[in-house]
Amino acid sequence: MPRRRMVDPLFWDDHYIATLTRDERILVLGCTGNADDEGRLKAHPAYLKASIFMYDDDLDASDVEKLRDSCLTKMKPWPNTHPY
Repeated sequence: MPRRRMVDPLFWDDHYIATLTRDERILVLGCTGNADDEGRLKAHPAYLKASIFMYDDDLDASDVEKLRDSCLTKMKPWPNTHPY
C-alpha cells in the first residue's frame, strides 16, 4: 500500500537525477511514493502507468516501459523493484 513520503530537498541536487528527463523524474518520485516500507515496488509498465501516470493519456505502458528502462540505465542504484 502506498505510504506518505517526503521528498528530501537533496533529491534535486543528486547527480543521477540531473541526468533524467522530466517524465523520468516523475517516475522516480512516483516509484518512491508507491513503494512499500522496504522500498519494493512492482516494476511492470502497466502497473506503473496505472499508479503514477493514470491521468496522462499521452503515455501508454510501452512509453512507461521505455522511461523505466532509461532510468535503470542512468541511475545506480535503482530502488528495489520487481518486474511483476
